[in-house]
Amino acid sequence: MLVIYDSYIHSGRIPMFLRKRFKELPPLKGGNEKKWITSYVDVRHQWLKYHEKPILRKTIYRTQVFINEIERNNWNLEKLPINANGVKVK
Repeated sequence: MLVIYDSYIHSGRIPMFLRKRFKELPPLKGGNEKKWITSYVDVRHQWLKYHEKPILRKTIYRTQVFINEIERNNWNLEKLPINANGVKVK
């Protein structure tokens, strides 16, 4: 839910052009939730990292937090602390 929420507050939605960059179906259509979220976060991270607008490139800290927690298998955000851009969330 946090990944979806972040997309909406940052981009106003989940951009369709990003969804088209990976094959995993959304869970509502039978896709694997963890694979979909991982794919979406990876694609969004790359898009932000190489965006033509420098200000958007500076926002990859958002997706990096998600990548870090996915790598820790911290899907429910129960493993604390969570390092959110240098701030330890407990």
